[in-house]
Amino acid sequence: MTDTNTIAQHLRTLQSELSTAQLKLDSGEDIDLTASEKNITRVCQDIAALPKAQRDTLQMPLLNLLDEADKLYQMIQLKHAELAQKIKGLNPQRQAMQAYGKAAQIKKEDE
Repeated sequence: MTDTNTIAQHLRTLQSELSTAQLKLDSGEDIDLTASEKNITRVCQDIAALPKAQRDTLQMPLLNLLDEADKLYQMIQLKHAELAQKIKGLNPQRQAMQAYGKAAQIKKEDE
């Protein structure tokens, strides 16, 4: 079993990882949260194995991690919405290009 000090340090490290992911996402970089997800699962299992009195001492670090995860989630939603708008904007352009291409092809067939 892992002690509360070690778990609290893991929670702070995870919080930092999520904060870094936000910065990367904000600058347009891709993010991979696979390792963070596995570590969060492991830390949650470690917390669940502790007696209640010890779990209670981890409330603030856990709430800080949840807050950071929520901020990242909101940023991901925002980036997703921005991307969806860009895709919508491309559709009229694509339709115009396809129409122009068809018109050019019909013109060639008529010649």
